[in-house]
Amino acid sequence: MKSRRNRFLLALEIVLIAVFLALVGMIVQKWIGSGRIAFEERSAAELHAALEAATATPAPAATLSPVPEKRREIVALQEQNPDAVGLLHFEGDRTLYVCQTTDNSYYMTHRFDGSEDPAGMVYMDCRDSLWPRSDNLILYGHNMRDGSRFGTLSHFERASHMKEYPIFQLVDLYETVNYVPIAIFHTTVLADDPSYYAFDRTDFADEADFDQYIADVQSRSLIDIPLTAEYGEKLLTLATCSSSQERGRLVIVLREVRPGESFK
Repeated sequence: MKSRRNRFLLALEIVLIAVFLALVGMIVQKWIGSGRIAFEERSAAELHAALEAATATPAPAATLSPVPEKRREIVALQEQNPDAVGLLHFEGDRTLYVCQTTDNSYYMTHRFDGSEDPAGMVYMDCRDSLWPRSDNLILYGHNMRDGSRFGTLSHFERASHMKEYPIFQLVDLYETVNYVPIAIFHTTVLADDPSYYAFDRTDFADEADFDQYIADVQSRSLIDIPLTAEYGEKLLTLATCSSSQERGRLVIVLREVRPGESFK
């Protein structure tokens, strides 16, 4: 009887040790993953700083041929990952690599170096084109609790935060464009939900189609933003998951900064 009890206690001890080691392993994995993401964002920030030093004034968005020469800095980045298409800079000091591949699922679960990670990457919609430039470039990223990826976009639901950090800059293969928000809203990917809105439009058929889209997103905006967009101006849309509703999304729609505009 005593021997049986001892075997039971030994087995229980082994199970508890195994559970403890598994938990420690998970914590270490998460810590390593966070460290890699932090290193990646620092590398992106360093590249952005170098580009800023080399380019005094961001060029306005362009749509005319001939195709411009590719930026050598982004081409060099593609030697590390051929899917790299640029950098997104916002909130004063945050810079993220932007990738694009042939589907909208790979970078939901993979890092810049190709390794698997639930945090994924910031990535551009596979339907978008940088040249000729699509009417609306759409970037997706996970809403991470530690603030990485698009984990800080929810801060822009506060008018004070948006006023403090109004400029989002996209440095891509061909140009640098500054954008400013014109709408921020919640929606869902569930098409039968009353709040559903198909925000992921990459191009517009004509002026009426564009104007209707702008009216739609601004009518949904959580904040009254005294800015709009005119037909022909390029848009940038950022989308991340939101817990506000089932399969929710937080969406920020931006348009390119006009010549002479200042948001200081």
